[in-house]
Amino acid sequence: LSYNAAGCASGREITTSDECIFALVSLGLKETTGAKLWQGSYTTIPRFCSVREAHILGASYASGHFNSAASGKGRDDLAPICKKAAGCSWTYETGWVTEGHGTCGITSSVLHEAKKLCESDSHCTAITKQSNVCNGKYRLVYGGPTFQAYVLWQDYDMWGYQLDRSSCPQVSQYEILSYNAAGCASGREITTSDECIFALVSLGLKETTGAKLWQGSYTTIPRFCSVREAHILGASYASGHFNSAASGKGRDDLAPICKKAAGCSWTYETGWVTEGHGTCGITSSVLHEAKKLCESDSHCTAITKQSNVCNGKYRLVYGGPTFQAYVLWQDYDMWGYQLDRSSCPQVSQYEILSYNAAG
Repeated sequence: LSYNAAGCASGREITTSDECIFALVSLGLKETTGAKLWQGSYTTIPRFCSVREAHILGASYASGHFNSAASGKGRDDLAPICKKAAGCSWTYETGWVTEGHGTCGITSSVLHEAKKLCESDSHCTAITKQSNVCNGKYRLVYGGPTFQAYVLWQDYDMWGYQLDRSSCPQVSQYEILSYNAAGCASGREITTSDECIFALVSLGLKETTGAKLWQGSYTTIPRFCSVREAHILGASYASGHFNSAASGKGRDDLAPICKKAAGCSWTYETGWVTEGHGTCGITSSVLHEAKKLCESDSHCTAITKQSNVCNGKYRLVYGGPTFQAYVLWQDYDMWGYQLDRSSCPQVSQYEILSYNAAG
């Protein structure tokens, strides 16, 4: 969390030193789980896991802390590290849904996968199923949703889940680099002041897009978008900067803000896949949705399709993948995409609170 924050919410504390080290590695603050970790028992610093980052410490490394005291309090040079909040909230409903009834579109036979697919589609409002429609799979709902009561709903497994999208954790498409960083990688720069403000709001550093933004042209500070956070500024607010100079350089009180790295890399392949051939499991008729579903499943290695299997939909592949050549592959729309999982952006399940947070 941010420096000086009150602490982790109940249920989100990291209660062991081993998990504290793992969280530090996950967040890129330590290189290995064998790294050193300060341990002690004091009521004057945050309870459980916290960190003093390199720019606060004035060193080339971050200092992790694990405090086993029964209570603690915030300190302005320590930031608590917490488990991230739970995912989106869903409400169980019985009956059938008016919107899209009788059509299938994007489907999945696995509940948690159907929910992930809906959460990743900003227009999806619910998932619903019934045994005699879409082969009994969950389908994504757009609009509404309007659940209609039906007396025999149990006979047809007729139920669904409505998504409360306002409950979903917000994931920004931007990121803050470290203080004194040279700048954003090529292609990830934020090149307009309007987008700089939007990025600051997206990251929770400004409340509205009407907020003030320093603008100027200097070669001695980071080029384009950067920020001086509240704990650096010694104030209750963060100061956003937009530098329009043709070049710039790092400064120890400014952190560049960049677009996040692109998503996972995929390789197009023709032919059929040995693993799971003839079975369906999790499927989608929409390419980008099938890719998202695979990326969110740590065991998925590829997606593949052919017109005479799984109703021509993409299916998720586990193991391999082993693509087999077939002369008539074009006649059967027989192709797929292999996932290079090592290329995927790493998303940590942990977060840093503010310095001086209680825990």
